[in-house]
Amino acid sequence: MQPLGPAWVEVDLDALEGNMRRVRRLIPRSTLVMAVVKADGYGHGIREAAAAFLAGGADWLGVADLWEAEELRRANIDSPILVFAPAPKLEKFSLSLNVRSTVCDLETARALASLARRHGKKAKVHMKVDCGMGRLGVLPAQAGDFAGQLLRLEGLELEGIYTHFSQADDVRRTRRQLAVFLEVLSSLKARGIHIPLVHAANSAALLRFPPSHLGMVRPGTVLYGQGAPDLFPTWRLKTSVVYARVLPRGHRVGYGGEWKASRPTLAGVVPMGYSDGLALEPQRSPLRQLLGALQGFVCARPAGWTSGGQVFFLGRTSMNMASLSLPKNYGEEAVELVARRTTISRRLPKIYFRDGRPCYAIQDGSRWSIIERDGVYFRLGRLPD
Repeated sequence: MQPLGPAWVEVDLDALEGNMRRVRRLIPRSTLVMAVVKADGYGHGIREAAAAFLAGGADWLGVADLWEAEELRRANIDSPILVFAPAPKLEKFSLSLNVRSTVCDLETARALASLARRHGKKAKVHMKVDCGMGRLGVLPAQAGDFAGQLLRLEGLELEGIYTHFSQADDVRRTRRQLAVFLEVLSSLKARGIHIPLVHAANSAALLRFPPSHLGMVRPGTVLYGQGAPDLFPTWRLKTSVVYARVLPRGHRVGYGGEWKASRPTLAGVVPMGYSDGLALEPQRSPLRQLLGALQGFVCARPAGWTSGGQVFFLGRTSMNMASLSLPKNYGEEAVELVARRTTISRRLPKIYFRDGRPCYAIQDGSRWSIIERDGVYFRLGRLPD
């Protein structure tokens, strides 16, 4: 048996599927759901997240680029996939994966159409309109001419049109952006242009602004347990404490000595750092410093918790280590850290749970059967992909 390592991610597959079912109940049955699984399924594992969401009722999948789409196709996932980022000069790759491409410029659209004609196929595309995000998409005033040019390209099928909200938790701003998008659709209708699939709502708009649901919604963060109180938690980052001791009053910790103990403090070291995705600098807002001072810390910031209570980062995070304050009644249990899921290193093993029990792990790109002994996970045999 080989230990998985001192730090790991726990993913609840039942929670992913359950959140999808809850989202499905929030919208009309006629409205399609595109589950967004970009950035390795928001750190959960793109294959596992996609399979769980499809089992929970998702109709489509959304990915950032063609390489993510390829990974899903290699996993024998054959559902419709929209690639959000345009892919100039990669038209052949796109066509071979049978995905829907986002188009924002004629040059890419023409290249894709030409390739599709040569292979006797139709390349399905979704046209993106920039209604205020300022990132990708044709401007609203140009949308009518652009759509007309796309429809004249033999080998291309204009299947969808969409936009993206820049601040979907602000209903007034979302209402303004949606009004711009709907005006684009009206102008297309006046030209006799009908595009079958219309979509705009991300997670926040789906939850807060039902008029944005249209023909399809694109939930992302909400599927991973964020943004609504009745969702299931799906992801936990845990690590062992490899060294602990009581620091005397006045002792400093970390590069630059930015944290100083204002009282004797039980401090521990965990084998994770900024190379694993943890933040480098302490938070320096006045409120954070005030809260830290009230708790006897200087430049401390919340890190996570154990069964004994909350823990804090002490000073700067190093490359492979971080220092934490530990509660007085800390035992030897793992610490659960709060971290941005998409920044956590894919080198960390992921342990997948069903019915509250660990069923397998992914490490070094392979699936492993596992066993837990005294709080430590060990990998056994390699499993087929």
